[in-house]
Amino acid sequence: MSTAPVDDVIGYAQQAREMLNTYKTDMTAKGFDPTTLLATLATTTTTLVGKNQEQEAAKTALRTLTTEVEGIKDETERAASSACDSILAAFGRSSEQGKEATRLRSSIAPRARSSSGGTPPPAPPSA
Repeated sequence: MSTAPVDDVIGYAQQAREMLNTYKTDMTAKGFDPTTLLATLATTTTTLVGKNQEQEAAKTALRTLTTEVEGIKDETERAASSACDSILAAFGRSSEQGKEATRLRSSIAPRARSSSGGTPPPAPPSA
């Protein structure tokens, strides 16, 4: 499998076709007919260009969707946090309801901090 960027492979194939077309007569005289290879390069290059355009469009759509999901996720987390704040305000932090709201909030807080670049959780002890 090639590790070269798609645009480089497309340019490479186009230049190879140009070379084959330039030397086609001389190659044919030497017993090398590049007609089939020219057709293959034309087909595969056209297909690669089209698929690459599809892939780039999908990447753009995925970035847009990811941004939307992150925004909705933040909005949802703020609403859940407001729900916990309301319970704490209504019942007090030391009530059973307040303790339950505090436990619920703490269940998401460590993951949210570590995924946003905060302090990572400690490493487990080695065996």
